Amino acid sequence: MAHLYRTTLRRLSLGLEGNCTQQLSERAFTVPLAIRAFSNTSSGRTDGVFRELTAQRLQTPWIEALREQQAKGKSSAEASATAQSPKERELEPKRMNDSHHKVVLPLARDPWLLDTYLNSSGHIRLGTIFMDLDALSGVIAYKHTGDDVTTVTASCDRIVINHPLTEICDLELSGKVTYATGRSSMEITMQVAKAPQDGQPIKNEDTLIHCTMTMVALDPSTKKPVNVNPLVISTPEEKRLYALGERNSKVRKQRKEIALTKHSPNDLESDLIHAFWQKQLQ
Repeated sequence: MAHLYRTTLRRLSLGLEGNCTQQLSERAFTVPLAIRAFSNTSSGRTDGVFRELTAQRLQTPWIEALREQQAKGKSSAEASATAQSPKERELEPKRMNDSHHKVVLPLARDPWLLDTYLNSSGHIRLGTIFMDLDALSGVIAYKHTGDDVTTVTASCDRIVINHPLTEICDLELSGKVTYATGRSSMEITMQVAKAPQDGQPIKNEDTLIHCTMTMVALDPSTKKPVNVNPLVISTPEEKRLYALGERNSKVRKQRKEIALTKHSPNDLESDLIHAFWQKQLQ
């Protein structure tokens, strides 16, 4: 009798467990799972450069561009092995305004864009502005040379901060080619200023940064320097900018001749090196 009682209880318990398991499994498939996100806003996408400066780029995955280049027999290895002289190009003289380009950063109107330009203390990161200026110089260079060459940044010659930015406002980045003799290099002058009202000129006190960069044009297949369009100078302001670029070009050549890669340190430089070494021993 006791054995029959224990057997009956065991069967009842197994039946209850089976029913509970079946009910739980059915609920697991019928009740939707609530997924809670960490944020209810879509994440902003940025590659470090303002989107309007990269909108003109051909959106092609890198691997597809590489395969297309290899299919045409223009891979880097083949190009270096069969490199010939760059092809001749028609170099029609251009004016400075032909390459002029400007873009407005709506930092005061777009808080999500502003997030990508602020540091932890709430100030504009100059490094991000410099990245935009580098991208802007590429846009200006291609407007001057055309898209049948490859332009690279040779140097950032000078950056002058005229007035530090003390408030959040829309910024206007603008520039143009100000020096080009027809050789492979060209100087691009740019500025960052507070965006003025429509139709109003930029005031001197609103100009924040002046910057000059040197760009070099290369043949896409041979990777050798190619000549670019020379500039036509007409107005007094253009003559002033061209003379400034000519002076900067002479300074770069002089510095290249006395660079440490070509000459050993002179007496003054040797004394400075010795002074730095003595300071480290203290």
